[in-house]
Amino acid sequence: MKKVIFGFTTIIFLISLFSGCTDRNDIQAPEIIDSDQLIIVSANTSEIKFSWNSASDNSTSDRNLEYMLYSSDVPLPDLDSIIASGEEVTRWYPDLASLVVDVSDIDFAGTTYFNLVVKDNAENKTAYSQTAYIKTIYTSTDKGYLIETVPSTGIESFYYELDLTELTNDGESDHEIYYLFTNGTEEPGIRPEIEELNAVETSTSTARTIESNPSPSVKKEWTPTYPVGIRGLPETLEKETDSSLAWLPRSISRAVTDWPASEDVVGKTDISFQTYSDGSIEATCRAVITKPDVQLNIWVADDCWEDSETKAFLVDETKVNAMADAFLKEGEDKIYEWITGIFGDEWGEHDNSSYIGNNDEITILLYDIDGDGGGTEAPYDLEQGYYTAGYFWSEQNRDTINSNQRIMFFIDAPVYACPDNSETQRPRDTWAVTNYYPQDQISTLAHEFQHMINFYQNNIREGYSSNTDTWLNEMCSMIAEDLVSDKMAVTGPRGIPGTDYTEGDPGNTDGRIPLYNYYNDDSLTSWDSYQDYGGVLMNYSSAYSFGAYLARNYGGAELFKEIVQNNFYGTEAVTDAVNNYSGASIDPKTFEDLLADWGTAVILSDNIIDEEGFQFNRDSAFPSNSGIEGNNLTYSLGAVNFNNFDFLDDNGDVELSGPWYYQNETSGGSISTGNLVFTEHEPASNIYCKDNSTAGKIYRRFTQGSGVRITLIVKE
Repeated sequence: MKKVIFGFTTIIFLISLFSGCTDRNDIQAPEIIDSDQLIIVSANTSEIKFSWNSASDNSTSDRNLEYMLYSSDVPLPDLDSIIASGEEVTRWYPDLASLVVDVSDIDFAGTTYFNLVVKDNAENKTAYSQTAYIKTIYTSTDKGYLIETVPSTGIESFYYELDLTELTNDGESDHEIYYLFTNGTEEPGIRPEIEELNAVETSTSTARTIESNPSPSVKKEWTPTYPVGIRGLPETLEKETDSSLAWLPRSISRAVTDWPASEDVVGKTDISFQTYSDGSIEATCRAVITKPDVQLNIWVADDCWEDSETKAFLVDETKVNAMADAFLKEGEDKIYEWITGIFGDEWGEHDNSSYIGNNDEITILLYDIDGDGGGTEAPYDLEQGYYTAGYFWSEQNRDTINSNQRIMFFIDAPVYACPDNSETQRPRDTWAVTNYYPQDQISTLAHEFQHMINFYQNNIREGYSSNTDTWLNEMCSMIAEDLVSDKMAVTGPRGIPGTDYTEGDPGNTDGRIPLYNYYNDDSLTSWDSYQDYGGVLMNYSSAYSFGAYLARNYGGAELFKEIVQNNFYGTEAVTDAVNNYSGASIDPKTFEDLLADWGTAVILSDNIIDEEGFQFNRDSAFPSNSGIEGNNLTYSLGAVNFNNFDFLDDNGDVELSGPWYYQNETSGGSISTGNLVFTEHEPASNIYCKDNSTAGKIYRRFTQGSGVRITLIVKE
């Protein structure tokens, strides 16, 4: 039995004459007041101080309630297992709310769990929430970094010791220490806290909360410094089966249903297309490109053509030819071949009578989506700061009078026609397809084409009644852009020219990563409504970051073919594809595993990592092959170093370089986490923390949700 030392000068027990009496009819166990958490206040090599909230009982007085402490090498989740398997650390003591225990004979090389039980005079017992003393001893490795899962799942509070003294003889070498909190559930939880504890005499202790203070002091709602494009409107709104959708009247022109796509010819006019929310659009066919297995028809809204005066920027023959050449070109592989080489066919044989039959025509309609392209400097004069770059709407595939009865998607014409670049964010006199906005619209073609393929492969070919989860569908579309950015010669979501496979230069503000760095505790699987433009763009950044991780670690194009074509449409689509690719039948990856590994890879992205499962950065491209049978296309992805990306504030100034880490200040103090954009630990998300200590022994107390996983990352 362990020695118990009470931290009082004098201890007086006033024991009632009747304290030993038992009410045989009492079957109600003691009730714990407020929190039931057992807390380790401080510790050293010989003693641990515990504290807790007192219990109360219906028949036994508070001063006669008795408490006993148990220890174990494994978690003991309930009262029965504690009594049956726990080792008694103390005897029963009455009227306590704290105690100091001699633990000199306990080996704290790993994890030791502690449980507290309170009982009343009738022997009714209640267990407090479990705590633990967890110790990690880190010795140097040839990898130059440590990744370790802290065995804390199911524990809401525990004491942690990190021993770095064996790294060098004197323990003074500096290291970077990170804690990654992963909520792998679909429910929000409490935001974690880390207190810095001194291993001092157990009569006193000091603590300070690890704070939300990397570069800025408060994380704020985001406002972009220039207009940003939203992709995939219908997928965001999930309107595919919404029967309440109001159809707007057509114009007096002929409906496109009277004119099959197979008969499209350049110059065909007086045709009216139905759009998602902009009514009927009168358009003229401006290009028809034919290859043996597919035909591309490009139509342009009449009010967006070069002889119109209603839009800020207008489409002409040069622009149409540039788009056609990017998507489909005789004698060359283009977006059509590259994207179908990843995900499969966009349309084909099926037995769903509600949809049009098999055909080989694809239609692109260029028009002013949302009608916001009429300003003198559109898209710069958009007050909301956002525009819809393009969308695929599966309703057009239906064989109904309200449908265009075509395999088609929609691209914003004024944005595509805008002569611009990313350096000035103001129009240039001469348009080129390599300008910022035209280049982004070409990338949108790849993005929306994946949505088109996804719908056919899942809802039509396989006949699934449920749509692919929005976050998953959008992730696949952004990785479609990523996988072909080098082939399209565009920057893509990585923010680095596709043909540059390196990590790029510091100070990069392009692509999806700067926004992810700032809001890296956003939920991966929760998708905001389309009306919340800023929220949707945050969702895009999280989904791209996770997809970029998957593509660089588990097979690129081949993996994403499996994600789209397997029998799942949520998180299981990812885990099934990853485990099939890696052959992990014995120890398969869970979705929580992948979330934690993704966050770990972000932290390690400034290192060249050879270990599968943690790679974002390498000396050469990440290669992959088409997973489509008989297809010989290959794909290459560039490196990503999250530390090279800067997030800009509303004034265009750098607010954050690299990922946001919640970190402590050497001066102490605390900052409330209530001022954050995210007040809870979001479902399916990571929270990144960085410790200010760099060497020796480090003592911390962690508090987090019971279902949260903690990963320790140490970089030498």
